[in-house]
Amino acid sequence: MIPAKEATCTEPSLTEGKKCSTCGKILEPQEEADPALGHQMKSVTDKEATCGVDGRRHEECEVCGYKNAEEKIPATGEHKYGAYKVTRDATALTNGIKVRSCSVCGNQESASIAKLNPIIKLNTTSITLKVKQSTTKVTVSGLAKGDRVAFWKSSNTKIVTVSNTGKITAQKKTGSAVLTVTLKSGKKAIVKVKVQKTDVKTKKISGLSKNITLKAKKKVTLKPVLSPITSVQKITYKTSNKAIATVSNKGVITAKKPGKVKITVQAGTKKFVVTVTVKK
Repeated sequence: MIPAKEATCTEPSLTEGKKCSTCGKILEPQEEADPALGHQMKSVTDKEATCGVDGRRHEECEVCGYKNAEEKIPATGEHKYGAYKVTRDATALTNGIKVRSCSVCGNQESASIAKLNPIIKLNTTSITLKVKQSTTKVTVSGLAKGDRVAFWKSSNTKIVTVSNTGKITAQKKTGSAVLTVTLKSGKKAIVKVKVQKTDVKTKKISGLSKNITLKAKKKVTLKPVLSPITSVQKITYKTSNKAIATVSNKGVITAKKPGKVKITVQAGTKKFVVTVTVKK
C-alpha cells in the first residue's frame, strides 16, 4: 500500500495507492485529491529603519519556512533631537551658534543665536570744565558682551578735545560742544560739555551716610561724591571732638572713646555732616 499524502504549501494531497510488495509494480496509482495549500506568508523585519538609515524586511511562510527576497524599508527621516547646546555665545558683534543631536543616528542640526542688543551707559550726560581743565571721570559701562568703545569725537575741537581713552580736555576758548562716544557695535551716546573761565564749583556732596556707629579703636573711610563730577574744589574734613573720633585729610575716621561726634565734610561752600556714635 502507498499511504495517502496531505497537501502542503506547494504540493497537492494524494489518495492511497497500491503496489506489489514483491516487485514494486504500481497496482493502483495515487490520485490528486486536493490542490496545494499555497504559502502562508508573513512579513519579518530584519532591521528596523531609523531616521537616517534604511531598514530591511522579507516575507516567509509560516508553514514551510520559504523566504522571499529581502526588500528595503526607507529611512523615516524623523530625527529624535535632544535639547540645543550653545557652542558659541552670541555677542554684540557676532551671532552665536547652538547645536542639537539626534539620539538615534547622531545627526547634528545647528541654529543661529541672534546678536545681543548693544547697550551703553554713561555716568553723566553733561559736564562743565574750566578752560584747560582735563578729566577722565566720564565713564562708559553696561556694555553687552563683546562690545567696546571704538572712538570718541568732539563736535568742536577748538572748545574741547577727547582722546580715544576718554580723556576730555577743555581748550583755551569758552563755549559748548558735544562729545560722541561710539561702540564697535555702532551704538552711540553723547555728553554735552560747557567750558568756562572760572573754576567748577561744588553744588552737592553725596555718597555719605548721615549716621555711622563704630566701636572704639575701629576705623572707617568716608568716600564723598562731588557734583558736578568735574568740581576742582578740595574736600576737607573736620571733627567736632578729637577725643571721641578723629578724621584724616583723606577721610579716615578713627574712633577713640564712647560718645557722639560730628564730622563735617566740606567742598567749597557745600557741607555734609556725618554723626558718628562710638561705642565700647
